[in-house]
Amino acid sequence: MAAEEIVLDRLIREHGTALIRLGYLLCGDRDAAEDLVRRALVAVVAAPRRDLAVRTAEAEVRRVMVTAVLAGTRRRRPDRASAGRGAPVSPVPGGVEAALARMSPTQRVCTVLRFGEGLPVPQIADLLGLDRGDVENALGEATSLVEDGADDRSGGLSTVEYQQVLPEAGER
Repeated sequence: MAAEEIVLDRLIREHGTALIRLGYLLCGDRDAAEDLVRRALVAVVAAPRRDLAVRTAEAEVRRVMVTAVLAGTRRRRPDRASAGRGAPVSPVPGGVEAALARMSPTQRVCTVLRFGEGLPVPQIADLLGLDRGDVENALGEATSLVEDGADDRSGGLSTVEYQQVLPEAGER
């Protein structure tokens, strides 16, 4: 078995569920999330490298996933979610899913990285190539959307409920 195959096998076994959860939070669709993870795994493992460790590969897969979503290459396809399998199984509560669905791609990615992955604002800014203020604005706007959703009947969550479902890394 080649070194790349060993890394791929370990990456899927040890981090596959977490990568699909991240993909789902980024895309909002189970099939699109699985496709996003598959494409990112192929891109990372197939890239020529001298030495690829599982930890490095996981971080790179996450980066590729976020970049692909922001670039618009992974669009939500609700018709695929309902085709063939019945209702998709969501790894997050419906209120969070509804709140994320109302966000722009940048707001969604910043929110998932901040509250789902526990990354600090400066690291998100570096990862996305944005100014720190832009990330803070996106998070603020996303928080407003979450709070506004709690006031109507759309299944929104309060900010406190949202942060309990997607806790910061220090609270996990």
